[in-house]
Amino acid sequence: MKMKMKSMLIAFALGLVSGTLPAAAQFKLPDFVAPGSTPSHQTTTEAVTDFYAIFLTARLDMNQSQIHLANAFELKEQVALLEAEQARLAEGNLTASDVKDSVQLSNKASEAIDARIQEGAELSEEGQQYFIQALPYLVSGTLLTIELPNRAQSYVDQLRRDAQSANYMQKAQIAIKLKDGAQVAHQMPSYIRTTATNYKLVMGYGKDHSMPIPEDATDVLGSL
Repeated sequence: MKMKMKSMLIAFALGLVSGTLPAAAQFKLPDFVAPGSTPSHQTTTEAVTDFYAIFLTARLDMNQSQIHLANAFELKEQVALLEAEQARLAEGNLTASDVKDSVQLSNKASEAIDARIQEGAELSEEGQQYFIQALPYLVSGTLLTIELPNRAQSYVDQLRRDAQSANYMQKAQIAIKLKDGAQVAHQMPSYIRTTATNYKLVMGYGKDHSMPIPEDATDVLGSL
């Protein structure tokens, strides 16, 4: 994806998340590190904000792509669940538990879409339009999603560093945050695997059915 597009996505994340994180995480947002690079010398606040902002932007795009794809393949139950999730994500108020729930919902939606593709489902004319609309969101969402394991690990690593120099009371607080961080990090491997499988199947289906594929689609494939 072109750097201009990356900058636009990052700016969107900052605008969306500012003032919408939980009360315990209300703080001035740091300068962002662009996707594709690894943050260095971050404070805990920056590491946590970094993860949640990228997760939120990635999920908004991925979820929107899944809404279109679920409509394309006439998965009505998934459409209803995904539309409700999109409204919830738009509120921007995420916790570690919300991350877990959102990942699980996304994985189930991807698996349902994958099943329809593997069955060789044919799309109606309206379904083809939904499919085409999904692709730009799928590209941008996947590009950000593959950044999440590194961001989650930075989040946990920074908390561990803080614990080394913390006093007794601070360590108790950090332990709670580490539990949240571990819960978040635990979701990432399966999420990446499911996202990668879905991306390849969707793009393969699009090519096989002569759909217009975004120019950046191949760039993402090289990262999966």
